[in-house]
Amino acid sequence: MKNAFFTFFTALAMIVMTGLPALAEHTAGLPEKIQAGEINKTGTLIQIGVNGLVCDFCARALEKVFMKRSDIAGIDVNLDDSRVIISLKDDADIDDDTLRKLVTDAGYNVSNITRKPGHG
Repeated sequence: MKNAFFTFFTALAMIVMTGLPALAEHTAGLPEKIQAGEINKTGTLIQIGVNGLVCDFCARALEKVFMKRSDIAGIDVNLDDSRVIISLKDDADIDDDTLRKLVTDAGYNVSNITRKPGHG
């Protein structure tokens, strides 16, 4: 019985440990603390290049727009890089057209959208 218990926990530890590099890679390059909400380490991450971001008011406007949505776990707006990082909740998705509409309705232009699918 003792050996079966040890074998189970050893196998469980190996499974957990092999998943950690994937999670670390998934969130590589992101700030530890984001502007609003939180980074969902298992949900999809979306990076949006946004033209016209010049001040903190711009960042707060986009934060307000995205954080109203139930599928968003968090958002970070980087004015220096003109990019927005959206962290989605598990099993959530937002199509590119909806992302473009949300950004353009807030008064900004989208230059590109890239995604890192979740590992959840």
